Amino acid sequence: TPPLIDHARLEELLAVLPKDVFVQMSEQFLDSADEYIATLGAAISSGDVEATRRTAHAIKGVALNFGAVAVVRLASEIESEVRESGVPGVQDRFKHLQDAATKSRVDLLARISSL
Repeated sequence: TPPLIDHARLEELLAVLPKDVFVQMSEQFLDSADEYIATLGAAISSGDVEATRRTAHAIKGVALNFGAVAVVRLASEIESEVRESGVPGVQDRFKHLQDAATKSRVDLLARISSL
């Protein structure tokens, strides 16, 4: 199984950011990720190809900043697949994205609590 979080990326952030700033940024990332995933689910439910593609792209960007590599991969796949086959083709992948985001949250929160 590929890793959920690139811990080397987290360590890079911790090397350049004060601990309290890292924690604050992590919390903001988790909040925005939740919002983006809810928006993506709504876009998929409504069949909106462009909103699905755009939101998957945004998720990929925010997840990349925190090394959430599983989320990045799945968002990238949704972004590509919705262009090629439309919204119905991404339902299962969206469920995997939700699962990866939940597990990544747990992993990131564990890292924060260890600081």
